[in-house]
Amino acid sequence: MKPLIDCKISRSISVGRLSVRGLSTFIVGLALVAATGCALLRPEATSASASSPRMTETEVLALAKPLLPLPPHESYHTQFKDGAWSVWVAPDVGYKQRNWTVVTINDADGKVIKDDSH
Repeated sequence: MKPLIDCKISRSISVGRLSVRGLSTFIVGLALVAATGCALLRPEATSASASSPRMTETEVLALAKPLLPLPPHESYHTQFKDGAWSVWVAPDVGYKQRNWTVVTINDADGKVIKDDSH
């Protein structure tokens, strides 16, 4: 009767058809691919991510301020989401809410996407 596991001692130990050296090489290769995040397989991963802004809040405010006059007792507010900045003016605490304008700026090129009143 033939044994279920055929162990040979030579340059590598074989268990069935899979050698330990081949298995360890495969595991190391898999770990390297996982550690690098498969950046070579995902070209978009090397470009600027939509989750981290390229422009600073100061740069965005410099573009938005000419489009958003600042009345007394109000402040500028900004939010970065999905590759774009939203800038608006809102009343300070204790002052009446009014309609406001939102300026949306594309983070990649700094161009105003839209200028909406709410």
